[in-house]
Amino acid sequence: VEWNGINLNSPMLGQMDLSQVPVAQFDGLEILYGAAGISRTSGAFGGVIDLVTMPDWNNRFNIFATQNASSFGTWITNLSLAAGGRSFQSHTRLNYHTAKNDFPYTNDAGEVVRQYNASFLQTGLSQELYWKLKDRHLLSGRIWYSQDDRNLPPTTQTVDSSKTETLKDNALRAVLDYKYVASGWNLLVRSALNDQYMKYDNSTLDLHSVHKVFSWINRVRGSYSAVKNLNIKAGADYTYDWVDSDEYEGIRTRSTVSLSAEATYEWLAGLSTTMVLREDIINGDFKPFIPALGFDYQPFRKINLAVSFNLARNFRNPTLNELYWENAGNPELLPEKNYTAEGGCVYNLGSEE
Repeated sequence: VEWNGINLNSPMLGQMDLSQVPVAQFDGLEILYGAAGISRTSGAFGGVIDLVTMPDWNNRFNIFATQNASSFGTWITNLSLAAGGRSFQSHTRLNYHTAKNDFPYTNDAGEVVRQYNASFLQTGLSQELYWKLKDRHLLSGRIWYSQDDRNLPPTTQTVDSSKTETLKDNALRAVLDYKYVASGWNLLVRSALNDQYMKYDNSTLDLHSVHKVFSWINRVRGSYSAVKNLNIKAGADYTYDWVDSDEYEGIRTRSTVSLSAEATYEWLAGLSTTMVLREDIINGDFKPFIPALGFDYQPFRKINLAVSFNLARNFRNPTLNELYWENAGNPELLPEKNYTAEGGCVYNLGSEE
């Protein structure tokens, strides 16, 4: 899962909880299915979801507000303020979401009781700034702070309401982009920070643990399309992960360099081939080479039908939890390898304008 091209997956767990991302926090989704995700990163066997925010250069001033209320103490508030002109845009977003979740249910003893310790409070604030110079230079800065306080509900076998389990999760994400667009080629330079603080408390186990995660993410992308029917992309990424967890023996770090190249060639009208090559270097060690080959074919000019087929090799490096979690991690774990062959067919009913 990405936000404007930066990885949101925790280096500890290797996942992102999408329930922590309000729908009003982004403008659209970019989805790369299966092997297509190799063009962005390694290890995403199922693909990549990118949560995208973008400016509306025709906007002058716009306020958008919603208020929702529903059962079990659920309240959702979203506020958005956008202002600017054709060369500058500012977009501020605020979200608030809370619920008691005290619904009735039948426990394992056959008693109808109300759910307890299931409430949550989620708040978020983001600011986006965009500058455009002479339609060739685009500079943007985005920052997003989120806070999520959750009570984790017990199982249906638990009847002691004095036992509680909570998780507090605060995250600050910031990204700077520079994009240059020229005739036949473009360049993107991106640098981002992802700072996360998590605190877990379990009264039943008398367990209290704190996890601090910091990631510095850098990305350079270039694209060249001056040759007829050919588009070439190349990129280099550098990511530094730093984790201080009560469940690790000391601070753990990881440095990842990723090099990629992608070429798409249109052989005939409606028939194109894409090849992607990627190599990751983690803490100085070269990881398995990742190739991918894809074919797209649109057999009819007036019928919106497309057929695709992809072949790929991929790998997933162990997460820091899998390597270093006390009494459970194994520092000797090797990467998972994956081989994929997939095909698909898309038909859109309606005329193209």
